[in-house]
Amino acid sequence: MKAVVLTKEMQAMDRRAMDEFGVPGVVLMENAGWHTAEAIMERVPRKQFPGAAVLCGKGNNGGDGFVIARVLDAAGYDVRVFLLGAKDDVKGDAAVNMNIVLSSHIPFREVDNVNALPADSSFYVDALLGTGLSGPARGLYKEVISWLNERSAPCFSVDIPSGLSGDSALVAGGAVKATATFSMACYKPAHLYAPAKNQCGAVSVVDIGFPGEMRRHMTPTLWRVEEEDIFLRKRADTLYKNRAGKVLVIGGSAGLTGAVTLSALGASACGAGLVVAAVPAGLNGIMENKLTEQMTLPLGAEDAHCLSGTPGDTLMEKVEWADAVIVGPGMGRAAETGSFFKALMERLFSLKKKTVIDADGLYHLARAQELLARMDEQIILTPHFGEFKRLFPELAPLLEGEPWQACRKATEKTAAVINLKGAPSTVGQQEQPLYVNSTGNAVLARGGSGDILSGVTAALLAGGQSALKAAWLGNALLGRAGDLAAGEWGRYAAMQTDVVTALKHAVKEAAQRGEADAEY
Repeated sequence: MKAVVLTKEMQAMDRRAMDEFGVPGVVLMENAGWHTAEAIMERVPRKQFPGAAVLCGKGNNGGDGFVIARVLDAAGYDVRVFLLGAKDDVKGDAAVNMNIVLSSHIPFREVDNVNALPADSSFYVDALLGTGLSGPARGLYKEVISWLNERSAPCFSVDIPSGLSGDSALVAGGAVKATATFSMACYKPAHLYAPAKNQCGAVSVVDIGFPGEMRRHMTPTLWRVEEEDIFLRKRADTLYKNRAGKVLVIGGSAGLTGAVTLSALGASACGAGLVVAAVPAGLNGIMENKLTEQMTLPLGAEDAHCLSGTPGDTLMEKVEWADAVIVGPGMGRAAETGSFFKALMERLFSLKKKTVIDADGLYHLARAQELLARMDEQIILTPHFGEFKRLFPELAPLLEGEPWQACRKATEKTAAVINLKGAPSTVGQQEQPLYVNSTGNAVLARGGSGDILSGVTAALLAGGQSALKAAWLGNALLGRAGDLAAGEWGRYAAMQTDVVTALKHAVKEAAQRGEADAEY
């Protein structure tokens, strides 16, 4: 996994590297600029892109830009440096590197209006403003940002596109639309959450030389799940169905049997040994037509089309049998179903059952807020933004600009895992780090994706994963399935049944990546 840090956390890391480990700030700046320049050169070979315009601010971001200019110049690029402001205003480590540029006779110009900037450069380097920007860019910086966005040549941003704050998903005013962004040492939230991330282009992390001992003991606010983190343990040859994970899906109502179907299919595709779909008895015939490998369990009267009353012995026997229970897919919002939901939750609490609550289950939970405080760490809630607002209305204002903080604060209200679904999804639990997903695309922006996810997550729970890991790993697997489905059928045409098919390939990849000696 890769760390995601807030501006104040990054500043503290810089200070620690300098104060505790004795790494001079000018060395950190040298490493940052050098490695960024190397990454830029990989994307714009000198023969095709000979001319570089490096636009620098007066702070440390500009200092990185001065190093980049020097490295590009040494590599044979035709480099010009443009400083927004006066040379005398540049201080500290940035001034050291500016003076090296001046001594190297690299063309250098102080800029006080956009007319001084070159419109004919092969590419541009945006080293104007760093991650700590508070509020929108103003004055000349705002004008230059707008001017850069009018250029057709590639533009590479240092640490973050100028105009963005590293700590916000919002684009408060004008911001550079970068071809690629090279983040110093760690990701920042703005690199990962829309709409800010849409300004960043391709984002990669640049090593600036933090000591290994320091990196090994990092405690960031958030971790980004990477491809190498998506693995499943090897299964023993002697494993049998009752030990491969037993999943019970409780839901369904008239017109919503597809949700239960997708949830059950998701669980099977993620390796659950046995899956049972418990639905109103009046819908059981439909479910038996939809499901082949999974079993069904009719509940209530023969003509029942929604869940109501109290959970009977037949259902509770199956709840006790299951290793993990899903509550909510297609359950519907009838008042009598709400009563059933509350009674069912009481039984699940008494059994300390591993549970995923999704979809209409979350709707009914929002009307029984007292249940939140009674949940334990084996329960997973999977709200999208609309469902989250119903569950935690006081946190709704955070969703637009700081969704990770909304997730964090929600974990203070319940011991359950919160999987805040979005693009990207964020997972949190009390006194644990947050995990942001890195897979997925617009294929998943359609009804049924969450149902598949509930099945995947429950299969992981039933297979022995902790609730926290089941949630973030489930996100990663579903996202990877969406990526594979987009590659095969395209973002418009891929259907949820295609995502289920692609999920099998995603799970196969994860199993192949798994630890060869970790059998269960």
